[in-house]
Amino acid sequence: MFALTDADPESIYDRLPAASVAPRPPAETTRVLNHAVPPQPIADATDGSEATLPEVTVGDANLAGLRTQLCEAVADFGARSRHPLELRVAVDSLAPLLAHYEFDVVRRFLRLVCDRVCEHDGMAHYVLPDAYDSDRCQRLADEFDAVVELRTVAGGHAEERWHLREPDVTTPWVPL
Repeated sequence: MFALTDADPESIYDRLPAASVAPRPPAETTRVLNHAVPPQPIADATDGSEATLPEVTVGDANLAGLRTQLCEAVADFGARSRHPLELRVAVDSLAPLLAHYEFDVVRRFLRLVCDRVCEHDGMAHYVLPDAYDSDRCQRLADEFDAVVELRTVAGGHAEERWHLREPDVTTPWVPL
């Protein structure tokens, strides 16, 4: 499940497994909640070769609509999941939410969605394109089990390191 806030709609299709290796058609296993302003319909991002994914456009003034849609979709997919971590949620990205809503509103949104995902043994990923040591990242880090920090190194290669809350551990940088 994707909550699209500002990502390029094409990136959703780039992140899904190829239909030839997916256990079920993506249209059965994927839902898109489009909260981008202005909305960028994902159907416009395909060249017709991909199956159209179920999409709901969510517009609301206080983030309750996106939270409700996400929590309902998590409950729906979670009830059908057969294995832990089969349920996956991606919110791309938190930056526009933090730009449009008060910080505490976004934090409350994250707590409620994270709690619902955990209730269904799922996993959620949230993108925040801020430096790890930024104020916003540090203020939100406690809401998550881990923060994955990314960087570009010489030659355009990427590396990651993980910051785990329990226990308080930071891994060394490793290539992606």
